[in-house]
Amino acid sequence: MSILDQAVNHLEFLGYQITREEKFVRAKHEKNLNLVVQSFNTGVLFTAFIGSNDLAKRDILGFMDCLNVMNQKAMIPRFYKDKDGDLVIEAWYPHLYDRTQFGVFIEQLNIDMRLVFNDEIGFPRYWA
Repeated sequence: MSILDQAVNHLEFLGYQITREEKFVRAKHEKNLNLVVQSFNTGVLFTAFIGSNDLAKRDILGFMDCLNVMNQKAMIPRFYKDKDGDLVIEAWYPHLYDRTQFGVFIEQLNIDMRLVFNDEIGFPRYWA
């Protein structure tokens, strides 16, 4: 079984609704950010997208300051602005699947991704 299949099975066990597309998998969850999951560089890449509003496009410095703070505070993912000015959150998991380690990885990834809801950081004002 591939690392992607193992990761997707584990996400399903954790309550994610899985939709398989040709080149990636969509993982939706009631309480966590939705993910796009795909094979990447012998491992698995997890990506979440959050659309930004007009303020984010006008206040680029403030938007980037929020990204910098989230990158400083997060343990696992990286936060960046894509070419359209929207937020992308990415995390890569290596090809050696271990059930316990993967569970810890996903738990911490979800904790880190919740930084986008933190009013002290100020990112919610930039959501679309």
